[in-house]
Amino acid sequence: MRLIFSTLLFTVLCVTINAQPATVPCPEITVIGPSGVTMGGDLMKFTASIGNGQAGKLGYDWRVSSGTIESGQGTATIEVRTTKDMGGSNVTATVKVTGMSAECSPIGSEIAGVAPPPIVCYFSYIINRANIGNNLFLLDNFLSELTNYPELHGLISIKLNERESRALKLSFINRVYNFLVLRKAPLSRITFAVKKGPFETEAEFWAVPVERAKVMSDGSDLVINGTEYKQKINDIFKPNK
Repeated sequence: MRLIFSTLLFTVLCVTINAQPATVPCPEITVIGPSGVTMGGDLMKFTASIGNGQAGKLGYDWRVSSGTIESGQGTATIEVRTTKDMGGSNVTATVKVTGMSAECSPIGSEIAGVAPPPIVCYFSYIINRANIGNNLFLLDNFLSELTNYPELHGLISIKLNERESRALKLSFINRVYNFLVLRKAPLSRITFAVKKGPFETEAEFWAVPVERAKVMSDGSDLVINGTEYKQKINDIFKPNK
């Protein structure tokens, strides 16, 4: 009986001595990028998050597919400077984390987008006094462009013959405005740029980026938003002497 007991005890001790410690799971490396697209020329931020409670001193070696790492190399968070000509492309930020177990994958990455450049296509329609009655339908095309491209702004560039009477000039521009009201145009997205001079009375309709509309309005005698038309249009009209 002693011999049997001793053998059993030895077996139990051997099992206890040879038991392996529980395997610690490798940490998950997650890279968090911008929540939306970044405008070309602005900074992108990427942050590495190490899961599963990883402890100890870690190092971070970052690489980006495009752009320039402006700050944070060697830390958990970097800022990447984009450029305007990167518009419409993606940036992949990849980090290699040092200081972890050799058995664990040290790589994490994330992809973030750079916003496309502003639309620079232009839509232009011209109506003059001679054809305004037949060509007002072109304004429907103009309004369709504003609907289809909400990032564009409507610019109505109006030239008025300075030799015509105030009544003639006012009737022309009012026909344009009244048609816009009839069509329920988005007046807040439309600018009137009016100029008087020795030229034929006409209206040109542009759908352009808003910054371009501002540049094109320079030099006009009067620039007003469509919502201010009734209050300010008379500023351009003074009775002929």
